[in-house]
Amino acid sequence: MPLACKAMITVTAGVIPWQEMPEHTKRWSYDSADYERDKQTPQDQPTIFSKMLDGAHEYAKGLSNPAYLNWVRVDWIWV
Repeated sequence: MPLACKAMITVTAGVIPWQEMPEHTKRWSYDSADYERDKQTPQDQPTIFSKMLDGAHEYAKGLSNPAYLNWVRVDWIWV
């Protein structure tokens, strides 16, 4: 059975507003297999999705340096 994309998280950053610098763009994808595994994860443990989202925010935090970049954006979509 083919895997279906369930979510995509993208971090972009740059100097000129809304002109993304490819070297700072990073994407995480979350598929139907990840979703099925997360449904089995005990509530007191982090899910694959929460770890991905945390990783994206940590990456964005690391890029948030006004001496180097002027903007950072985290986007996520659930499909």
